[in-house]
Amino acid sequence: MPEVGSLSQQGRKIYKQIYPLVESIHKQKLKKWELKDKLEKLQIEREQADLLHALQSYTLKAPNQDCPLHAWADEIDHFCKTQGRAKEEQEIMFYDVNYQPTSSTSSSRHLKLGCLKFSTTHRGICVQLVIQKRMEIDMGNYQVTSDIYLENLDNAVNASLQEKISVVTFVTGTLWKLIDEQILQYL
Repeated sequence: MPEVGSLSQQGRKIYKQIYPLVESIHKQKLKKWELKDKLEKLQIEREQADLLHALQSYTLKAPNQDCPLHAWADEIDHFCKTQGRAKEEQEIMFYDVNYQPTSSTSSSRHLKLGCLKFSTTHRGICVQLVIQKRMEIDMGNYQVTSDIYLENLDNAVNASLQEKISVVTFVTGTLWKLIDEQILQYL
């Protein structure tokens, strides 16, 4: 308590009664500001969680509806069930197929992006493709890796998916053509 030397006896008595109340009010105001800051932080975290949940809900619905990668996986599945394949052919459209749709992990804060993997054999040359949805789309919607380098394969896959070209048409008309032009002509 500050010094009250120049106050009268009556003033000192009133000061001693009022000072603790003023000090308590000041501490309550500080506590109020602190709680207000915590509340604002919690509201921001809640909004972020709601936005993340909404984004994941939207993203998780999209693969089953409009995702070209999902459409390709369905088409490959249908092709393999209806066409089948002989193990000793020089031309095998699809094998070692694996599709993982976009999904969230159990913590619901991590998102696994869609990925389609398949192999094809053309005139004895086997190629495995892995097509993965990208988070950043400045380089195309999908990242393409292949066990054999084929020039412009990434662009061809992205263009085919964007234009919703059939995967069978892509393999026979584009991928096998790239194999012919870039590999088989040198064998």
